[in-house]
Amino acid sequence: RKLKLVVTSLTRSQGYLSELRDGNKNASKRSSHLAGCTFDVSKVWARDGEGKKVWMRDEERNIVRDLLIPLEQAGEIQATEEHSQKTFHIMDLKVNE
Repeated sequence: RKLKLVVTSLTRSQGYLSELRDGNKNASKRSSHLAGCTFDVSKVWARDGEGKKVWMRDEERNIVRDLLIPLEQAGEIQATEEHSQKTFHIMDLKVNE
């Protein structure tokens, strides 16, 4: 089974981050998105027929976890699962090597 993932956030400017922090409790003043080494991934950045956001189901999040855990254990990335938005916040730890 194929799983289509979407990068929902890559780099952010300080101005955009300030706007985002007004409505997103996960947005940090010192976001690593500002350095360009972090991205967020979710299944779909879309809306269903009723206009609700479509997020990953539990089964799909398990697939992503299975892909990310070995990379994190190898010191390649740092991954944080954002439960309220069902996305993964992924930082490349080797970006400057």
